[in-house]
Amino acid sequence: MSAKKESRAKQAPASKKGSSNQDLEDVQGKLEELDPKDKKLVSLILQETRSSYRGPLPTAEQFSIYEKSCPGAGKRILKYMEKEQQTRHGLDTKAISATINETKLGQILGFSVMIALIILAAFVAYFTDNPWLAGAITFLSAGTTVANKLIDGRSNDDKPSRNKKS
Repeated sequence: MSAKKESRAKQAPASKKGSSNQDLEDVQGKLEELDPKDKKLVSLILQETRSSYRGPLPTAEQFSIYEKSCPGAGKRILKYMEKEQQTRHGLDTKAISATINETKLGQILGFSVMIALIILAAFVAYFTDNPWLAGAITFLSAGTTVANKLIDGRSNDDKPSRNKKS
């Protein structure tokens, strides 16, 4: 235990140039002074390596480790990832279909309302003595089209794009 504390206290920062060789020699010298039990422990600690990997699948080395510890684990991991990909693709397809259907419905309903307002304006102009009312209804139908385009355009600008990386 005291050997560990002593080696921690005397470690030099690794950022200095040329100090890594000196540090290695210092560690080797300290290892020679230790009894065999502590030497083995310190050797195990010094042999520890760390690596990082980021991705959907483990590296080939990790696959082999999984296979050694649990035969068939690699196949199960691949099968899981394939199912996950199929699920994601299915959800994306459903989302795209829903967006297309929503857009079509909005266009059909908007067109229907505009035609109904124009027909109403024609009836008002023909059967009443108030041509200004027919003009107001026509203006209302055109105004709603313009307002809808302005609102829809603004809301599309506010939505984050899936292709943009932030």
